[in-house]
This record gives sequence, structure tokens and C-alpha cells, in this order.
Amino acid sequence: IVDLYQKLLNDNVLESDDFYVFNATTTNTNNKPSQPYEEWFAQRYKSDEWNFNMHYVSAWSESARLSFLRGLNHAGFGQALATIGTELELNSLTCFHVSYMGVSQCENSMMHTDVYATDYKGFNIIFPIMVVPGSKEELDIQAYDANIVTSIHYEYDHAVVMGDWGYHKTSPNSFENDDIRIVVGMYCAEITPQNIHQLAHIYNGEDPAPFMNQFTSYAEREVHWSRNGGISLP
Repeated sequence: IVDLYQKLLNDNVLESDDFYVFNATTTNTNNKPSQPYEEWFAQRYKSDEWNFNMHYVSAWSESARLSFLRGLNHAGFGQALATIGTELELNSLTCFHVSYMGVSQCENSMMHTDVYATDYKGFNIIFPIMVVPGSKEELDIQAYDANIVTSIHYEYDHAVVMGDWGYHKTSPNSFENDDIRIVVGMYCAEITPQNIHQLAHIYNGEDPAPFMNQFTSYAEREVHWSRNGGISLP
């Protein structure tokens, strides 16, 4: 993922809002796939409009989506879900959108919210996997009072958790020596009959959104933590 981002950010492979799908399957010494066939996509997100070079990398195929979730489980993220769900008295949590986000330059960006009107059961969770030591603050978070904005650094083993109407933006920054910052961002929620259509609307606002079938049926929804069943990430 680091090599991919170095190419995306330093070589300007994509134009603003362009995306491409690629095969991330590796092969073994016999030139046979060493893992299930995985397709991912990379997207350069609103770089003209928001004046930064943020790129998303996320799953395109079902095998890639499950691989991402397995990686989160292996890293212990299930315990984070359990803590959030227990502390906020939720019945369950489902991670319905997960992506990497990498950037090396930001002049402006835009204050926005990704998760909203979910009956306070949806969350945007962000944590870093690569930071640039000595950089300026990296994320601006707006209070309920829009005149109050706090700027923070990403820290390893710490996540930023924003609920409904959690307004935020990438802080102005320009890293040197081809340094890049990479975070994992995800939308997680307790899916209910009352908010399932709103969550589908939020996910469909992402471009592209290859897993809309997550919201076909409340009864068949995927659950990654529940109060009675515990952690159930792949």
C-alpha cells in the first residue's frame, strides 16, 4: 500500500475525480495466485475542487472487501468496535465502508460531514497507519459551534471517532522529501429498520460504491459486533 501511494502521489497517475480498478493478487513461485483474486480501486478525490491530492484506495471485489475486514480483525479492531458499542449502548455495529486515504499536499480542503441523520447510530472512524514526524496538525474538527475548530495530529494506536454531523477537513499541509500520510477511514453503524435507507444513501454518496447490496435487506445485514454475539469480523 505504501508503494502504491508513492506512485499515486508522486507520479500524478490520476486526474481529479478519476479512478481505476487494479488486481492486487500476488503469485507464488509457481506463478499461481497465492491468495484469492482481489480487485481494488484507487481514486483521486476532488483535487481540483478541494485543492489537495487525497487519494482513496478501497475494495472493488468481494474478496478484497473481506480481506480488508480480516486485516482489521487481525489488528485488533474488533475490540475497538466492542468498546464503542458498549460505551454508547448500541446493540450492534457494522463497518459498511472501509478505505485507505493518502495525501502529501493540502492547501485548502473543505469542511464537511460524511455520516449524518443516522439516529446517532453511525460513526466515521479514522486512524493512521503512516504519519509524517514533525508535521503540522493534520485534521481540523469543528465543534457544534461552527466558530470553534480544533486541529489535531493523528497518533498511532489512537482513532478519531465522529458521530452524526461530525464536521471535519484535512488541515493545510505540505510534506517534504516525498513524505506521505496514510490513514484508514471507515463508516460503521448500528443498522436499524429506521436508518438502513439513510445509511445506503450515505454509502451511495461515495463514488464508486460497489457494495450497495449491503443494504438490500435489514434481516440479511452483515454484523461485525453485537451485544449478545460479540466480535464477528471475518
